[in-house]
Amino acid sequence: MAAKETTPTPKKISVTPAKAFFVYTLTRDIELGYAILDLLDNCVDGITRACEENPALQQKDNKFEGFSARIDFDSEKFRIEDNCGGIPRKLAETYAFKLGREIPEDLDISSIGMYGIGMKRALFKMGRQIYVKSQHKGWAFELSITPEWLKDQDDWDIFLKEVTPSEGPDGTIIEVSKLYDPIKDCFSDRGSFKTDFLKDVKTTYSFIMSKGFKVFVNGKDMVPKPLGLRWSKATGGKYIAPYLWEANIDEVSVKLAIGFYREMPTEMELQNDELAKRKSEFAGWTVVVNDRVVLYCDKTKSTGWGEGGVPNYHTQFIAISGIVIFNSNKAKKLPLTTTKRGIDQGNTYYMEVKEQMRQSLKFFTDYTNKWKGQEDQEEKFSQEAETIDMVNIDKMFAKPSAWKEVPSKLGKLFKPPLPYPEVKNPFLYIRFRKPPKEIDKVSLFLLGEKEKPSIVGEACFNKILEQADAIK
Repeated sequence: MAAKETTPTPKKISVTPAKAFFVYTLTRDIELGYAILDLLDNCVDGITRACEENPALQQKDNKFEGFSARIDFDSEKFRIEDNCGGIPRKLAETYAFKLGREIPEDLDISSIGMYGIGMKRALFKMGRQIYVKSQHKGWAFELSITPEWLKDQDDWDIFLKEVTPSEGPDGTIIEVSKLYDPIKDCFSDRGSFKTDFLKDVKTTYSFIMSKGFKVFVNGKDMVPKPLGLRWSKATGGKYIAPYLWEANIDEVSVKLAIGFYREMPTEMELQNDELAKRKSEFAGWTVVVNDRVVLYCDKTKSTGWGEGGVPNYHTQFIAISGIVIFNSNKAKKLPLTTTKRGIDQGNTYYMEVKEQMRQSLKFFTDYTNKWKGQEDQEEKFSQEAETIDMVNIDKMFAKPSAWKEVPSKLGKLFKPPLPYPEVKNPFLYIRFRKPPKEIDKVSLFLLGEKEKPSIVGEACFNKILEQADAIK
């Protein structure tokens, strides 16, 4: 009788990732500046929780007023300290330090974090020695992550130690030392990191800082860069005002406003490429998600430029600026990349909104084309215009007396009755470049003194036109 075959017992193997590989993978695809901004996002989440817990704060116009974060760094250490409410016990013990997690259903706040990696990614990006201390509503803790913990491939546990709360405000302190060499170089005075990071803070948190949140970097107070749109007085029933649209799409609230933040460009600006480039800073789309700016004055296809019948950005459109604000307590539905500093182009909600962005953008590019060559006449409509800060977008939405329902019930919109030129055949530009010395020479010959290039060019044309008319 043949021997009975036996089935081998399955052998257990470990699929736990190597800790060094996990940390490397977690941090490799995010820039240092963006990693630090993730820590500022946590401060804002703390303020949001504080407002949820205290209805009186929620009712304030400037609900971020009184909250602040201080960031200090040099080639030896990074530190961020805030008074933004601290980390609650449940969050600290269950979610905050877990390496990747889903947002639990009961944490229903307007965060932009989805997978719980932001803080850990930022800390592991910078150094090997990490210290965290936080207090929230009479409960406080501290914890440390050491270089030895990072080397130990088997030990994935960290220990949270309860401590006596201080008498100061609830908040969090995070310190990172034993910095990696590339981080030391960035934090030193060499290179452009400091300059670039300050600019990122001023733009990314411009909305929140305008609502009262204070951010200090190495002792310097960050002042937000203002963005506003013009709303002029009516002249003959026509006036300059923003195009407005709002909708609620499956638990995502969207508000859009686009218009002119300044007068249309002069001929001199259009002729001077360097000048036009400098003055283009505030043109384009700004996209805000749960109060954080994720795109700032974007002029690419990401926001509809150069597609769907909309022209590519050109300095002719230097005066056009727009904003789209997304708000939702469901972070997964927001159109964000995993770095939270870019737009997920494939997001269903963003694709619907982007179509409205293209339509509204074309509304204003067409308008500027109508006035090409007659900007000086259009300028009268912009005189004495009120500039409404984009932070006060609700003020804009309160001004129109009539709204139009959007097809498919996707919200409502307001198209301003913009003034159009009466001349059917608009003027055209004649442009060419010549050396300054030659322009001055012609100016002295024709006009007897040095004048602006535009005046010299017009004088040359008028002289030739006069001779051409004489031949007839």
